[in-house]
Amino acid sequence: MGKPAPTFFSQAVANAGVRPEEVIMIGDDVYGDVEGAIKAGLHACLVRTGKYQTGDENRVAGEFACVESVVEAVELVLAGSSADE
Repeated sequence: MGKPAPTFFSQAVANAGVRPEEVIMIGDDVYGDVEGAIKAGLHACLVRTGKYQTGDENRVAGEFACVESVVEAVELVLAGSSADE
């Protein structure tokens, strides 16, 4: 079991003692991070660093934020914005 399996994300959420809709997965892998999180019912935010390739934000279905850096992703969360708005 590992990313992008929804059970991977579900187990992490259960271990944290929160509900999936209360979690945002911030990652640079559109398939392993973002798509897996969405399929598990989490919010997701794609960061344009690391594994990110131009156009990745168009490669998977679902609503998610796409930002330039982890700092910007954290600011999004702290501002209280939903990642998929």
